Amino acid sequence: MSFATDAKSEIMRAPCEQESAVRCEMNAAFLLSGSISFKGAGRYLLSMSSESAAVARYCFTQVRRLSEIKLEIQTVRSSQLGDHTRYRLELSEADSALLLDKLGLLDPAAFLGIRREPPALDGETERAWLRGAFLATGWVAAPEKAYNVEFALSGEDHAEYTARLLNGMGIRAGVSPRKSQTVVYVKDFEGVSRLLALMGAFNAYMA
Repeated sequence: MSFATDAKSEIMRAPCEQESAVRCEMNAAFLLSGSISFKGAGRYLLSMSSESAAVARYCFTQVRRLSEIKLEIQTVRSSQLGDHTRYRLELSEADSALLLDKLGLLDPAAFLGIRREPPALDGETERAWLRGAFLATGWVAAPEKAYNVEFALSGEDHAEYTARLLNGMGIRAGVSPRKSQTVVYVKDFEGVSRLLALMGAFNAYMA
């Protein structure tokens, strides 16, 4: 396994348990790697996908901590750019609305009723949100190669928010476009180490 996979596995072995932290962790996961289809006023279809079966299972379990929401994990294979497998969490229309509400993503004043940023965060929920963001979109280089953490995001607004959150926590983060994505990166020893520790990846931090 890669260093990044090991770091994510370590984070998932110590899951968030307080409801407020679980909400923020899953807010990041679904906001950054989810898909929301607008079906009409107050009606949505929500899904989330990951290249990691372990991350998909973890998100499934964390969502179930919040309520009796029904999800299905589907395996999606694509032949584009070689064999490619993703694992997708699917929800019904009713459960999509319920989960969006639980995650604080519904806002009647926002475009199509969906927030583009999470609700206000404090120290504990900031850490939880970064955990979800890293599990969904993150990567960390092996320390013998480079000091580098990246979040590969599909939207500039999400990238700007993530960088702003990191910088506000004293972690120097930059933003750079890359093909169809916007990457938020941390490339200094102190920042990478502090971020890994904040997310609960203590073995990766020690390495």
